[in-house]
Amino acid sequence: MSFALPSPAPSQEAATDIFCIGSSDGLCVDGSHFAVEVFWRTPDGASGWGGAVQLTADSGVFWFFQPDNLELVVKVLDGCAVNGAHWVFAAGLTDVEVELRVEDIRTGQEKVYRNPQGQGFLPIQDTRAFSELSVRRVE
Repeated sequence: MSFALPSPAPSQEAATDIFCIGSSDGLCVDGSHFAVEVFWRTPDGASGWGGAVQLTADSGVFWFFQPDNLELVVKVLDGCAVNGAHWVFAAGLTDVEVELRVEDIRTGQEKVYRNPQGQGFLPIQDTRAFSELSVRRVE
């Protein structure tokens, strides 16, 4: 089962006015270039948005049930100098259904990573998540 996450696409005219604002359920990473959100669901149907805690400019953690019970760590790095792409890394401490969305807030391009119900969260090491050409800032 997959989730339908809201994803308003920015218009090209307004692209220079768009920036990420962190919140209790989302992270802004890589110079506020990317927004990160997580949605979770348990086997009994309980669900919700992950609570976000910013750790560094490029990383943060999410909790699902209690703020002192961390479930997921995520970071987005600018690896363009190495391979022309921005990288997404994530690791989880959960076996509930998870949908992790990373969005380039200036272009609307996004990557969605899913963990199925009952499976331990497998590490994400996507070193080609967003190509340098696709994330160029609109000036």
